[in-house]
Amino acid sequence: MSERRQARRGRVYLGGRIVHRRIRSETNCVLRDMSPGGARLAVSQAVPLPASFDLVVDAHEMTRAVELIWRKGDEAGVRFAARSGSPEAPSQGRVAVAIERRSGDRRLH
Repeated sequence: MSERRQARRGRVYLGGRIVHRRIRSETNCVLRDMSPGGARLAVSQAVPLPASFDLVVDAHEMTRAVELIWRKGDEAGVRFAARSGSPEAPSQGRVAVAIERRSGDRRLH
């Protein structure tokens, strides 16, 4: 697969929640890497994912609307979508930069 990302992803290990907007249900996931434009999630392949949903990372008080870009086995790639009038949209870039500046192994606990 050719690389199509505009920004390099930094490794992370963060617990997250996938929030299905229409049916108001939640599924746990793990963010494995993240860039200002998107993230790679680990989520059971048995869990169906909608084309768009909210991704919540409580440890960083971050909620982002995302679009599902790809899915393979227990992994999924998402792109962050800006919501008009959303206060969290500009701050996400700062979260990703802070994650990339962490310790050498770039894991967060």
